[in-house]
Amino acid sequence: MYFTCLPAVCAGDGRLGLLLAQVCALQAPARVTHFGRHPEKMQLVTGTAAQLIATEEAANQHAGSFDVVIEASGVFVLALV
Repeated sequence: MYFTCLPAVCAGDGRLGLLLAQVCALQAPARVTHFGRHPEKMQLVTGTAAQLIATEEAANQHAGSFDVVIEASGVFVLALV
């Protein structure tokens, strides 16, 4: 993948979000952060740099921290770039 040297975030913990987060973590484990709303689902993904519960506070804290955003939440509300 082209973003292996860039900080990336995968937003979403549904089936697609979990799959994409795991694939990204396999490619660049130290660079991928996973945002989701369900901690029990997010535990299925291994190897990410961080797993964060998607709250407004977390989004504000990490705004502008990522060069690549993979949006798989189904809601285009997270403005992380």
